[in-house]
Amino acid sequence: MRRTQGGIKLRPGILVFIFLSLGSVLVSAEQSYNWSGASEESYWYSLYNANALIHSGLGIPLTGRDDLLSRVIAEAGFARGDRHGTNDLPVVIPYSAGRPEYVQSGSQKWTDKNQSQTIKTAAVAWTILAYVEQAKQMERLYHIDIGQNGETKLEAMLRGVLASEAADMLHMKMRDSASGLYMSQMNPGDAAATGMTPTDQFVMLWALAELSSLAEGYSMYEGRVSWVEASQWAEELYQSIMKYSKEHPEWMALSKEDMALFIQSLSAFAATSGNLSLLEGIVDKIQAHAGHLAAIGADAPLELKAKAVRALITAEQMTGDENLRTAALKLWDSIEASWDSANGLFSLPSSSNPNVYEYSTWDVGDLAGAYGAVIYGAGRQDQMDQYAQFFHQVVKASRLMTAEGAEAGGSSDGDEVPGSASAGGPLGMAPVFASKVQFSPDTKEWHVSNSNFETDGAMYLATQLMWIGQRDQQSYMGPPRYGLPLSRETQFMGLQKQIAELSAAKVDPAQVDAMKTLLQDLEDKVLGIQKKLIGPLSMVDDLKAVKDQLDDINTRLKTVEEKMTASSTDSANASEQISQIAKQITDLSTRLKTLEDIKIADQLTALTATVNDVKARLDAADKAKAASRITNDQTITLILIVLIALVGVTAYQWVMRRSKREAE
Repeated sequence: MRRTQGGIKLRPGILVFIFLSLGSVLVSAEQSYNWSGASEESYWYSLYNANALIHSGLGIPLTGRDDLLSRVIAEAGFARGDRHGTNDLPVVIPYSAGRPEYVQSGSQKWTDKNQSQTIKTAAVAWTILAYVEQAKQMERLYHIDIGQNGETKLEAMLRGVLASEAADMLHMKMRDSASGLYMSQMNPGDAAATGMTPTDQFVMLWALAELSSLAEGYSMYEGRVSWVEASQWAEELYQSIMKYSKEHPEWMALSKEDMALFIQSLSAFAATSGNLSLLEGIVDKIQAHAGHLAAIGADAPLELKAKAVRALITAEQMTGDENLRTAALKLWDSIEASWDSANGLFSLPSSSNPNVYEYSTWDVGDLAGAYGAVIYGAGRQDQMDQYAQFFHQVVKASRLMTAEGAEAGGSSDGDEVPGSASAGGPLGMAPVFASKVQFSPDTKEWHVSNSNFETDGAMYLATQLMWIGQRDQQSYMGPPRYGLPLSRETQFMGLQKQIAELSAAKVDPAQVDAMKTLLQDLEDKVLGIQKKLIGPLSMVDDLKAVKDQLDDINTRLKTVEEKMTASSTDSANASEQISQIAKQITDLSTRLKTLEDIKIADQLTALTATVNDVKARLDAADKAKAASRITNDQTITLILIVLIALVGVTAYQWVMRRSKREAE
């Protein structure tokens, strides 16, 4: 090293060494970014966008509710004017777009530059949905000692209040009294809202369904809209959609994208509705639209295929039709064919310039939603590392996320996303999503092509990231778990329809009749449990009934074994398989006794995996032709194993949760 006038001059060799060393550090840092980091930052980025919007001033503030705000802030342990109990009135109805640049020191309000004061129903509905799902997760985490502090409590309570107030205002101001549907938007200076699209109704139905879930079962909820009101509004909207579409069939001529949205909206509504008389019609609609999505070809747009993947896996959970999951994974394989492994993202050419990839918040939300469905809903954990690459490139390296808070590293971790103060503008930028980014495969460079915040796309993406995200390795607890609605009642109806199809196909009438009887018995049991939950609880009796049925399954298996001929190798193999199955059922019975409330969802997943293994073993036995000596009782036994185990555990879960709420 030689010192020269004006500083230190480095030898060329040393410069090369430093350059290579720095490059290796950067490569190492990128390679070390994994699922754990991506899922954690997915959670925080979701929260950051909501927090920033709440305090941005980009919209109509919550006025006339000072007493409620003061009480919520006080219950969280703060006072008005504290860092957390800010004096700024939170935004309750956000405008459609704005520039997330701070304009005043010590304030989180944004500049008026590039602000659009249009109010869009879909944008507000996506915001409600994001607030509700975040509030659910924060309360769940709080109760298991993750983020158990006043700030978490305040944010959860405030989101519930704002979601409730926004739903109430839309119900009063944007709902058309004649049709019962929601108008699309209201521009500044307009006396009334205009437009009325199916998309607006679907997103609003989804938001109201989830709001009813929050209002029913969460102690931190302080909103004015009760569970009864939210449920009633959701049902009224569903009935209005059906009535209007019957009167105006051209209005309901849905695109494939709208079909995917409709499936998820209907599923959320069905999973939270107490009106069982509506469910059969909903199942029909879910199955019909899922059939159209399952027929999507590999040459369809990437964004559409991503929407369809999540919708199909949701439909499978609502109907029990495993063919829909198969179709979803087939579509996922075609999405995988677009993966650019050299750059760690999907090839998504811009419509204006095919030489660059272009991602909007909607595109990223679609793909994040598909990843979440495939990883959590279809059990494809092998996709976790690829999601980490995708998130790192498209959300972080691209600067789609303009800034991040301290929980995600801020300016201290040296990654691509700085803290707010260093993100641009004289006073910094809010930690939110830009609207659109572009990537050049040739130069390997990203460019933010639209730095404005667009409420609908940003809150859609924030919701998907909450569902796939984790905090301290705890994934989204819901309900719905992972944001994927599930209903045992609609699954029964789906299975009944499959039985009707078997009957039409002239399958053995005795087998079909036996299955019908079985399903009727199971449905009666579920309805009986639901009635018990309304009145006195009898958890022990329900568990005993499930145990008795499991014992009966063991008896059936022994009978089947006795009927098998022991003289052939095939028979011996099948007998061994049946014995192993019987042991698994015994394990299921033992584990059922020890299920605990807080671990119920994860253990239910494990039980489901065990049951699926049982099914696989029986299928293997059938292929070995050993099943030719087994009567139709085996088919009935298989259905008993699957449905009794799942229904029994779900019933136990309902009872435990209701007991806990009543104890509180």
